[in-house]
Amino acid sequence: MSVLRPGFSERVFEFSFNAEYAHRNRAILAGAPSIPTQNEEKSLGYDVMFELKAGGGAVHTVALQHKVSRFVDKLGRSNGDFWKAAGGPYFAFRLDTDQYNLIQAISSMGTTGGEFQFCAPLFATRADMNTHYMASSVEGNSIWIDVAGAGQISDGDTHTIVYRQDGTQAFRFSKSPTKLTVADNAARRARWERRRAGKLEEPERIYSSALKVLREYWPERRQKAQRGSSDTGGGLPPKLPDEVAPTLVNAGRLLADYFGMSLLVEVRK
Repeated sequence: MSVLRPGFSERVFEFSFNAEYAHRNRAILAGAPSIPTQNEEKSLGYDVMFELKAGGGAVHTVALQHKVSRFVDKLGRSNGDFWKAAGGPYFAFRLDTDQYNLIQAISSMGTTGGEFQFCAPLFATRADMNTHYMASSVEGNSIWIDVAGAGQISDGDTHTIVYRQDGTQAFRFSKSPTKLTVADNAARRARWERRRAGKLEEPERIYSSALKVLREYWPERRQKAQRGSSDTGGGLPPKLPDEVAPTLVNAGRLLADYFGMSLLVEVRK
């Protein structure tokens, strides 16, 4: 089995993807997970904005958890299930159970005007990242993975998302595969064009939905921690947040801190 580890960090992928998405889709990054320096802002091509008026020209929100993946191009003794599901070479990344369950729960709510998905590259090397960054093709060479219909993770096993080399299929794995829904760049762009004439109704629901999901999940999260599960608690702060005004900026901060997601708010021209 030949395994190629990701040659760049999730932060590099996140910033590069968000910069392109913000530029192409007239989006604003609300409540950024990490605030870039002034030099980074210049090179990335977008500004971090914290003064976003709720509903002021906003038409849609996209919350993404950016992941980087290992690439496996050969069948070995331990990856037969992954290889069979993907039908050949594949990309894969491990899941943090808490964050996955939170994302799965909020994506299943069907919040109007919002999407909640994983985002992963269709490349793994530093050279490919540099090439796509310079060509502004990071967004076009990535996939979104929707876990809304995949159900919650209720055990303490290690879970992994595996997707085909061409990005056409993805699966959540522990012992057996659960098929996930994927969207490539063409499918995303078609959706973007259709919603240009729309308006984001009740943007405060993004914050309220995220807080509701978090509060409902917290007792289960604490129970798992007490049982000593090795696959929980890795990415969450130790306590629930205080409730604040339900603005898009506060929604972005909440999603960043507890869901590990970037909130991109598309605005009308």
